[in-house]
Amino acid sequence: MFKRCLIICVALSVVCLVAFPVHAQMFSLWGDEEMTMQGVYAPKPFWPFNVYVFLEPDEDGAFAAEYKLTVPAGHFSIAETPNPVVSAATIGVWYGPPGISAPFIRCQTELFWIVNLRMMSPDTVPGFYRLGLNDNSQFLGVAICEYPRPLLDGYIYNDFLFNPPHATEGSSWGTIKGMYK
Repeated sequence: MFKRCLIICVALSVVCLVAFPVHAQMFSLWGDEEMTMQGVYAPKPFWPFNVYVFLEPDEDGAFAAEYKLTVPAGHFSIAETPNPVVSAATIGVWYGPPGISAPFIRCQTELFWIVNLRMMSPDTVPGFYRLGLNDNSQFLGVAICEYPRPLLDGYIYNDFLFNPPHATEGSSWGTIKGMYK
């Protein structure tokens, strides 16, 4: 029995290492700065909500990030607030094609949000916000801090859900997840 458990543990460790390398630049989407909301329920059209793009650099740090954020059809921003560490020399757009190339004013070595998008939808149709490859470069990742700042692929942690099925204004994510067990 112990040998079987040991084999299973080793196999799971290998799967985890292959899925997300130990040293990875991790991008994620959240509805708040505390990273507790992986989605939002908008009870009616034109209900404002936040979508934050986060980056957790590995030990190489990040001096710039590049990606594209795809949003459901018809969704639009009413405010776009880059983190103060993001340089004004960005190229592209914060969401939609072609994507964004965002340099930072200094090397980033800790988890931080890149941009806060204040969004609205003209309807309540469920959808997903997704990170992907920048259209111009076909790249999602970072330029690391060490000169000459080589590029390092990034990994996507999650999608951001808009009006997930069966959600109500009072639903917690624990309740929603419990419905699918």
